[in-house]
Amino acid sequence: MRPVRIVSSVILAGLSILPCAIAQESAESRAASAPAAETGPASRPAEVRSRHPRIGLRVDAVALEREKLARVEDVKPNSPAEKAGIKIGDVIMKVAGAEIRDDKAYRDALGGKRPGDEVPIHIRRGGEELDLTVTLPDRPYRSEPESITVQHVLIGFGERAATPAGKKRTAEEARKLADEILMKAKNGGNFDELVKSYSEDAGSVGKTPPGSYAMMQDGKPKPTPDARSWSEWVPAFSALAFALDVGEIAMTAPDSELSPFGFHIIKRIK
Repeated sequence: MRPVRIVSSVILAGLSILPCAIAQESAESRAASAPAAETGPASRPAEVRSRHPRIGLRVDAVALEREKLARVEDVKPNSPAEKAGIKIGDVIMKVAGAEIRDDKAYRDALGGKRPGDEVPIHIRRGGEELDLTVTLPDRPYRSEPESITVQHVLIGFGERAATPAGKKRTAEEARKLADEILMKAKNGGNFDELVKSYSEDAGSVGKTPPGSYAMMQDGKPKPTPDARSWSEWVPAFSALAFALDVGEIAMTAPDSELSPFGFHIIKRIK
């Protein structure tokens, strides 16, 4: 299966929390050789973007899903988040007075905000709690590229993926395996080999490089004949992929609306 339209590490992507992206905010894209993928309203990607103002940070999707902690794992240089004083390791406790324990809470907290609004953010840093203010940018602080190429490893569970022994992997087993693969990748593991050894996206494993997809913004020319646009992928996959810098690796966690196929470990390579 390939990542399709329906948008972990989650993603507070711009403080964009993507579903476990708040992230920067698997992707399964439809192809003739792949089973029909779940789809959502054509407007979904735009809606997701508008609900996730990009302020330049990413939250650990696994920690958000498992521990209900919005722990910051990346802050982009010169971003609104950095200017507000948010640092890697901080835990986002409240946004605009609302407790942040999942992606929905974050989206609801910022749902009515406008560019230029000042948003209070309550964080925990070590044993100290701090109140900071993030000013929502009038325009994106960091423009997204028109086209990218990524590699990814998909780890499913339940009906989404059967183990070699024929038993259905549980969500907890999938999460544990995805965590291990993410750590191997971040510690310098060969991503090609990780794809070939673990990925359950059969439509991409045999590609060169393994597990790769070319993607472009909606309305932009295709960089390659098989490239697919932002809105043809599940929103979490697109949001995270376009938020990554070249060489950066992160993960989206399952979400019934935004990332229904399982855990996606994504590396941007172009």
